[in-house]
Amino acid sequence: MELRSVVPPENIFKSDHPFRQLLSRMTHREATIDVVLRKGLSDDDKRRYDAEEYRYRQFFGDRHITFYSDGVKDFVGKLLVNA
Repeated sequence: MELRSVVPPENIFKSDHPFRQLLSRMTHREATIDVVLRKGLSDDDKRRYDAEEYRYRQFFGDRHITFYSDGVKDFVGKLLVNA
């Protein structure tokens, strides 16, 4: 059985500390975490994307994380095609 956790696209790192602790503790160590972000074309967008990716990796530690950079619409489309 595959455990999967999808992180919402909004920035969880601006949330309050108790929520972040709850999310970290309640995510099973062997879960596959899908992080859906939107990588823009400008240099600023690319820097923001890289910073967000770094924060998610720091936050979830050694868990398996897959990043999707084409936004929610494309992510959901891929899920439907593979269903």
